[in-house]
Amino acid sequence: LMDILRVLNSPNIDIRRKTLEIAMELVSPRNINEVVLVLKKEVVKTQSKDVDKTESLEYRQMLIKSIHSCAVKYPSIADSVVHLLMDFLSGPGALDVVLFVREIVETYENLRDPVLTKLIDSFQDIQDPNVYRVALWILGEYALDSGKGPDAIEVIYE
Repeated sequence: LMDILRVLNSPNIDIRRKTLEIAMELVSPRNINEVVLVLKKEVVKTQSKDVDKTESLEYRQMLIKSIHSCAVKYPSIADSVVHLLMDFLSGPGALDVVLFVREIVETYENLRDPVLTKLIDSFQDIQDPNVYRVALWILGEYALDSGKGPDAIEVIYE
């Protein structure tokens, strides 16, 4: 599987898409950590300035969806990917990220506190109204339960 993932270095978006589809079918508990590590590195690469913007955005969305499906399939890796993905709340693909964050917060109570803290810290950077709406819902639904209510209210009023 790791050899297959090397094909992600191809500049062709269709090849990358098919590679991710194959990889998501082949991922197993034995190799999930390595696969997620490669996907996280690829997401970080999409931020590079010397990459074509439109293809980079589409590729980033594919990677985010792949990481999301890995986290749903193997909950043990959710903690390691959610914080990395939250760095993308202000750019393109942010809606996919915030929907993933919402699912993580709903499903894993043990991750609520750190995710809410990161969401409160990142709240001012959100630009898309749809992302803002989902983030606002997450804060409204879970901030009081985790003791983050005053911080959430403060960041909303700013």
